[in-house]
Amino acid sequence: MLIDKAAHPFIGSRGKGIQPRSQEVFEDLGVIDRIVASGGEYPVQRFVNPAAPVPQMITSVSEV
Repeated sequence: MLIDKAAHPFIGSRGKGIQPRSQEVFEDLGVIDRIVASGGEYPVQRFVNPAAPVPQMITSVSEV
């Protein structure tokens, strides 16, 4: 269960990846392979156009 006191969704980033230093520590602990295996692909970035009813997917920076 996820509970958040905020009235609105968070606009910024929250844990989309593991920082390089954390990866080094996990490697030293011998658990990096298990952590990477349990992860997923990086989420597709979305851009919301207020005039469009559905968010548009961005596949490259040049589309912005």
